[in-house]
Amino acid sequence: MKRPFGDRIRLARKNKRLSLEDVVKKLNDQHVSISISYLSQMEVGKREPPSVESIVVALATVLDIDSQELVKLARSDRDKIELGLLNLGPKKRSMAIELQRSWTQLSEDEAQQIETIIRKLQGG
Repeated sequence: MKRPFGDRIRLARKNKRLSLEDVVKKLNDQHVSISISYLSQMEVGKREPPSVESIVVALATVLDIDSQELVKLARSDRDKIELGLLNLGPKKRSMAIELQRSWTQLSEDEAQQIETIIRKLQGG
């Protein structure tokens, strides 16, 4: 799925000739903590934008992007994900929401087990 938010931050980062690590360090200077992995995954559309607006605004500041533009893109990307859930049946929607809510509590091993199950279901 195309993610305008990720495309926008990646383009801005590259235009400023910043590495992922540079951006994360600059965010840390603003007391905003995200991982290099999360930033990378947002850029390529594997993770949704932060739901905390202050993180999006800090990212906009670091990358010299209009903060209102970036907040709108973040909301738009998250809305696409939420709308996608509406097309699922009730059981699948419930499972997706429950997984999202508990994701931060999963260990890396548990996340790997879930990924393995999903890949098997997809035939991979």
